[in-house]
Amino acid sequence: MAMVMTAAASLPARLATRTMPCRTMYRGMSSGFLVNQPKYEFLKDLGIKEQNLGVFDGQWKGSGEVVTSASPANGQPIASVVTGNLADYESCVVAAEEAWQSRRRQGTQGI
Repeated sequence: MAMVMTAAASLPARLATRTMPCRTMYRGMSSGFLVNQPKYEFLKDLGIKEQNLGVFDGQWKGSGEVVTSASPANGQPIASVVTGNLADYESCVVAAEEAWQSRRRQGTQGI
């Protein structure tokens, strides 16, 4: 399998270059977000705001393009999401590896 080497870790090429489909046709529209409509107040209870950070490595971050998430039920924009760049995703890989190593060490202490 071809691998792409990064500063923090190695990622399979299919992950390092993969882009996920998303709807970006609503760029710049904030007043029409479902998160601001009373019917969808539960979205705010979940912590969703008009603009959200889309990468988590122990804390939320995002340094990439801003895209809009659309409802699959009605096609209306839910909220915008700041995507990550390569450095953001590398920090996720590092955090995951550190968590795995930490958990691995904890698992051997009781033996």
